[in-house]
Amino acid sequence: MCLPRIVRTSALLLAVLTVLILSGCGRAKNNGIESVTIGDETYSLKKGLRTYLLLGVDTEGSLREEKEPGLGGQSDAVYLLVCDTNRKSAHILGIPRDTMTEIKVFLPSGKYNGISTDHLTLQYAFGDGMEYSCKLMEEAVSGLLYNVPIHGYAALNLGAVPDLADALEGVDVVVPDDSAVSEESSFKRGAKVTLTRHNIKKFLRFRDTETTLSASIRMERHKAFFRGCARKLKSLIKDDPSVIVRLYNSYSSEFLTDLGPEECAQIAGYDFDEEVEMLPGKYTSDADFDEFYVDEDALRKMVKRIFCE
Repeated sequence: MCLPRIVRTSALLLAVLTVLILSGCGRAKNNGIESVTIGDETYSLKKGLRTYLLLGVDTEGSLREEKEPGLGGQSDAVYLLVCDTNRKSAHILGIPRDTMTEIKVFLPSGKYNGISTDHLTLQYAFGDGMEYSCKLMEEAVSGLLYNVPIHGYAALNLGAVPDLADALEGVDVVVPDDSAVSEESSFKRGAKVTLTRHNIKKFLRFRDTETTLSASIRMERHKAFFRGCARKLKSLIKDDPSVIVRLYNSYSSEFLTDLGPEECAQIAGYDFDEEVEMLPGKYTSDADFDEFYVDEDALRKMVKRIFCE
């Protein structure tokens, strides 16, 4: 089953990342998983690693209103924050929304209808548009990564974008290409642009659906946004560490997360890598939808390198 594709996204990498930091990224759930099996081999997981799923949901409405399967929006932005609590460092793994993987399918009534190989972004839609959608995404992404544990999630929707741009006092980016210049003339390759509440949605959500692999092209703008936001967040924290708590208190009603605020100050001080490492694989395009297929050999090497002793 393939739900209608929605051509907009709240792929707010740092916005969701900020939310996760605010919410106390270090207070991880103890799921007791200490190893993963890749092929015929079992590998011990690195000590002190914590992973958090960051989701940008393509709806304007509240993430706190239950919806029937199919009406809760899609997770157009999917990123995994990997924190090394020993080294006090963190980096981002980007996962294309069109990744073909196993997802759980539900009927509009909510009745479970089995497993299907389909676009990862649809897994969110098959939930309730709230916490259960996030949990389904956790399971799907973990399964994609050989059952690497995911310790929490943070989801943000499109409607919260302008206010967060204000809270961050604008975000300076270098435009990576001309893919959105038709939406905003200033979005020219190499241009330095400040994203505000007036232009941030255009920069993050636009993609030309008449262009093959447009979602992949759009992710380059997401990466530019993350780099700019990482710099801005560091600057804000340096000037006033309490800004994290204020943002949390101001915007806690606009996002979903299963984490609390206990260790936000510690995590905010981590050294964040500004570059986003992408899931290895390649895009294909048929008459209807783009599809991303993982390179299994490269993925096995990546999971071993990032997560295993």
